[in-house]
Amino acid sequence: MPDADAIDTDATEPDTSDFIGFLQKLYRTESRGPLAHLRQSAHDPTNAQVFQIVGDHLPSGIGQRETDAHLVVGSLFALYVQSFVAEQNRPRGQLRNHWASIGASARLLRRSLSVGQESLDQRVTALINSHQDDLPNRLRHMVQRFESEGIEVDFEVLLSDLLGWRNHPRRIRRRWAEDYWQAPPSDGEDS
Repeated sequence: MPDADAIDTDATEPDTSDFIGFLQKLYRTESRGPLAHLRQSAHDPTNAQVFQIVGDHLPSGIGQRETDAHLVVGSLFALYVQSFVAEQNRPRGQLRNHWASIGASARLLRRSLSVGQESLDQRVTALINSHQDDLPNRLRHMVQRFESEGIEVDFEVLLSDLLGWRNHPRRIRRRWAEDYWQAPPSDGEDS
């Protein structure tokens, strides 16, 4: 019997570019007020005040879990760009390709650490094994760590992954784990 998670019954990926484009516009125009409200919502991304900021930019006809995924990513994006808006600098650890998962960002972080790799391994494992309800808090801690170390995060991929988590959690977990634990073919590092 085939693995139900391995079969892609929904051939179309959700379009995340409009929402992420809106967040990037807030960042480029240094819209500090809306970004501050999104940052403040990081502990409760479903806060009603967030809807005032992003409501017009959510796709129409989406359900509660999809709305929550957008709100979580909006708050994480605002947390992440906080220092870049303030200091006009950019991430140092660059992802090699577009569509790199949170696991690839964590791999960049791991490679930049001289100590604490075992602790990071445990945090990433906990993140990968998270129940959907625990993801926002664990992602918040991870994204704050990426921000402090200047590691790039692909928020479009993160949003796509959170939107797909409900129907394909094992596939997303597997990709995050592979991106973290396995060296890409062109990485050239010893594992």
